Amino acid sequence: MTRADLTRLRKLRAELGETEERILSLMESMERITATCETIRGGSRQDKFAAYAARMESLERRRDSLMRRIRRLERAVEEWIRMQPRETVRECLRLRHIEGLAWRKIARRMQYSLPAVRKMEQVALKKGRKGDLHADD
Repeated sequence: MTRADLTRLRKLRAELGETEERILSLMESMERITATCETIRGGSRQDKFAAYAARMESLERRRDSLMRRIRRLERAVEEWIRMQPRETVRECLRLRHIEGLAWRKIARRMQYSLPAVRKMEQVALKKGRKGDLHADD
């Protein structure tokens, strides 16, 4: 596991969130067009709906691809966490990389200093450089 792998997971999750927001926004636009198409027949609105439907399909494919990549990375991260010999380190890494908590919240929850919880990750990364996950991208 590398810091780049963990950063990639965080970025993929953010991209998934943005993609899901775009899907919801597009769905709302399609619902508005559908409501007006029922009362007004016209090529331009139907063409716009068709374009939105094509965009929706593209976004859904992107979302599915992101979800598969995230699941793969999450499984690797979970395995890396399980390999850690100390329970406190496993808890720290789980809170950060599975639950997505900020370092300050982790430090408060675990009753450690902020530098101490960050150090736990640094040590785990140094010890765990067995496999790089770049091959699956």
